[in-house]
Amino acid sequence: MRVDIGDKLVFSKIFNQLTKYDISSIKFNGISIDSRKIEKGDIFIALKGLQSDGHDFIDSCLNKGASFVINEKHNERNMIKVESSKAIIKDMAIKYRKNMRCKVVAITGSNGKTTTKEMLYHILSSNYTISYTKDNFNSTIGMPISVFSISNSDDIFLAEIGTNQKGEIAYLCEVAKPDFGIITNIAEAHIANFNSLDEIYKEKLNLFKSVSKDGTIFVNMDDHYLSSSIDSLNSKKIKYGFKNQYDYQGTYSNNESNKLSITNFNKSDSLTLNIPHLNTNMAKNILCSFALVSELGIDIATFKKQINSFNIPNGRGNFIYKNNCTIINDTYNSNYSSTISGIKSLNRYNNRKIVVLGDMLELGNKSIEFHTDILHHLVENNIKNVFLYGELMEYLYKEAQNQKTDINIFYFQSQNELIKVINTYIVKNDFIYIKGSRSMKMENIIKGIK
Repeated sequence: MRVDIGDKLVFSKIFNQLTKYDISSIKFNGISIDSRKIEKGDIFIALKGLQSDGHDFIDSCLNKGASFVINEKHNERNMIKVESSKAIIKDMAIKYRKNMRCKVVAITGSNGKTTTKEMLYHILSSNYTISYTKDNFNSTIGMPISVFSISNSDDIFLAEIGTNQKGEIAYLCEVAKPDFGIITNIAEAHIANFNSLDEIYKEKLNLFKSVSKDGTIFVNMDDHYLSSSIDSLNSKKIKYGFKNQYDYQGTYSNNESNKLSITNFNKSDSLTLNIPHLNTNMAKNILCSFALVSELGIDIATFKKQINSFNIPNGRGNFIYKNNCTIINDTYNSNYSSTISGIKSLNRYNNRKIVVLGDMLELGNKSIEFHTDILHHLVENNIKNVFLYGELMEYLYKEAQNQKTDINIFYFQSQNELIKVINTYIVKNDFIYIKGSRSMKMENIIKGIK
């Protein structure tokens, strides 16, 4: 990961405060934790990772022209030794954020946070100068480093905030100091590191708690956990949802059309959108985005124009047309609720449907139960053709065999074998939905379909 530093004067002052090194006269552009992306003048921060140790690449970074290296081992030449490289990133980011005048929108949630962030960027950039956490740099390293991309000409910084361990939301919000807060939903993502959905909810709720009384939070009232939290929070609350009349109410049918209608009851106005391949997840993301950008002054005409030109991020439900078939690429990641939602979204298509599923990981001691329970939803949504891959998906395959359903279900231990068989199985106009956890690399199956 590498970012260009938005305000070099502010950064150099903070760097001097924390390291006692004066870099004001040095020509530098960026900061990086990836030795492969170092450019001349960059500051390299060496971190110990699970797969590699950045300290092993210090010499190569200096040879490429790095101006300084922050690290935990060496204190010579242009190498600055610190007790913790991760801690110095956080300390610098906190100080840097305090010097920036922009408003910060912080976004978290079990599903949909990256798509919502990208959507908000696309809409807001029509009227505002925006910086944001790119790609999925939402971790306790990635988000703080992204803060350094803010410049004092920016109006808004979009901070995507992720977590797979307790305490990470509070850690990141200490850096971001959000003025606006969004929690898209609460689901069982990364539940292996938490004891229950209640604990995931409590962790995510720290984002709302970090927003000051002068700030605004956007509450998904259709989410049982989030709707129950509003009385305990002091910030201004904007409520949105599909089930009842809120500040922003959406109306949408998963089975009938591509139309999404939204009413803003605060202004007594409304709009209708026609979105190709609209599904429930996208409808939720659009409703949430409309609520926030409306509060920031984006008018309906601008919103509609920007939504119509928005492209879903790769791997998060985008459509690929290949071999006379339509592939729904939902391969970026997977958990139980997002998989169920993806299966349900296929109801609106009359074509023959093929569902290809890889293991859902980080689901803790309920992993087997979650996987076998997928069968019920396949049957309920009339899915007749299923291809499975991964050790955990074998439990779903065996459950289908025991239940003696009429689903044509196939299990593979090898992706190559799956690809070989599916290429002989598909016919013209098939809809192929592909999903699995990140490490299952289900995008390889898309590449293999000919």
